[in-house]
Amino acid sequence: MRLLLDEDSGAHSLLNALRAEGHDVERVVDIRTLGTGASDAAVYAYAIADDRALITKNGADFIAIATGPGPAAHPGVLIVHCGKDGASLPVATVVRAVANIARTYETTASMFLDVNQHAW
Repeated sequence: MRLLLDEDSGAHSLLNALRAEGHDVERVVDIRTLGTGASDAAVYAYAIADDRALITKNGADFIAIATGPGPAAHPGVLIVHCGKDGASLPVATVVRAVANIARTYETTASMFLDVNQHAW
């Protein structure tokens, strides 16, 4: 899959693990035109322009952007939900969930997918 890791989900360990599984992955913080502190609107526009499904913990804001004015079609938003203690899923679990998503769906275009629900 072509993936874009949002700033909140862009750990080097996740980047490296997804690449090791054959995914084409970029991090928002490494993209010169985005970088640290990029607005969600800019990240969303980049994901569309570069045809990359976005992995984020900030699903609500991206759903609001996608359902508001502007382009509704997008390459997909994969939302990682944190636990009540603020802990995120382990890297291996996210990688397994992405693999499950890739096997389950022909495309993630215009979909909002819960990564946690695909971590079987």
